[in-house]
Amino acid sequence: MKTIDMHTHLLNPQVKFERLYDKLTLHFFAKSLGVDPAKLQASPYEEYVKAMAKSIENSKHIEKACIFGVDARLDEKGREINRDGTVCAMTENVLNVTEQYPAQFIPFFSVNPRRADALDRIDEYTEKGCKGAKFLQNY
Repeated sequence: MKTIDMHTHLLNPQVKFERLYDKLTLHFFAKSLGVDPAKLQASPYEEYVKAMAKSIENSKHIEKACIFGVDARLDEKGREINRDGTVCAMTENVLNVTEQYPAQFIPFFSVNPRRADALDRIDEYTEKGCKGAKFLQNY
């Protein structure tokens, strides 16, 4: 039986593994993805995306994965106050990856409800093919 992975994060396209924690765990992360640690360090986003797509393509159990980013953290007035450099990929990035790998990924959007245009974005992303959503109340 094949299943759908319901919780796969897309990394931020500008991700850099520079924190001490990243440097300590990069080798293990690369090994779990089945990629060369040096390649992952040099091109983290590209190598991650390729490895995830290949992993799903070759899986005996996972048919597809729902992939999503995480919108930025906003204040109560809807102003961006933080965008995590590791996990805050935008929905546009998710749509680009699913366009590149449609057989592996199902796009989900992430919209911070504090955005003034949150409802418009939901409509837009749904029209562009997103099949579900991720909302983080703490964001």
